[in-house]
Amino acid sequence: MAGIDRMIANALSSEIKKDLDLEILKKVEQELFLHHGMSIKISIEHFEKFSCS
Repeated sequence: MAGIDRMIANALSSEIKKDLDLEILKKVEQELFLHHGMSIKISIEHFEKFSCS
């Protein structure tokens, strides 16, 4: 199942990076890395680690 998750994460990450303004993208990437040590792609693969509360 990890292969499918990786494929989806790659596709979704590419779409996010394509659609976001460069300044916003850099801010999101920076915050993800500083707070969680993850890139956008890795955070998509491990979304269950993020809490909604």
